[in-house]
Amino acid sequence: MRTLIPVTKAEKVKGYWEGFSPKLQRDVFFTSDLEYDYWLWAETDPKIVSFCERPNKVRDMIDGKTVESILSMWVKHRDQSEHYVKVKPTKTRNPILSMKIENEINIEQKWCKQNHMSYVTVNEEMLWNNQLLVSNKKLLISFVCNRAEPIDTDHYLIKKLVTSGKYSLKEIHQHFAKKLHQLGLQKRYVG
Repeated sequence: MRTLIPVTKAEKVKGYWEGFSPKLQRDVFFTSDLEYDYWLWAETDPKIVSFCERPNKVRDMIDGKTVESILSMWVKHRDQSEHYVKVKPTKTRNPILSMKIENEINIEQKWCKQNHMSYVTVNEEMLWNNQLLVSNKKLLISFVCNRAEPIDTDHYLIKKLVTSGKYSLKEIHQHFAKKLHQLGLQKRYVG
């Protein structure tokens, strides 16, 4: 397990996210929408057993200047393999920001190579190419965070509904919300 580098007050700007990780049993912090969405992937991937956001700060010299970067995430898989991740946008309108991101990636790759660690870059095209899946992952997180243990009845009902057709989790959630509402009304009239 790694220890996260705390988010500074200056980093808590547009795109700052906090959440609770059922997998880690602690609060998690992200400084961009992309990092938050990558967390959804890590949190809901059964092959990932552990992760740490903001696990390391690396420094190196580029053109005589010290460049610092914080890796986006460290990930450990069930097969014990590990890698570091940089979550970044594919394009930015600001050429200075583009150069900064490129320099960060270069020093992170160099650091990972020196430390014999795998390194992956992830961008919005990889994360958002299936909007239904992203939406489902967000809904899954809300279900898991709000219930300590799944209920057998939920498993049965969801399996029954899912095998009867192709539905988004939002549609499944709405289906069960209606059923629960109807049951609540029935209880009032019966009792």
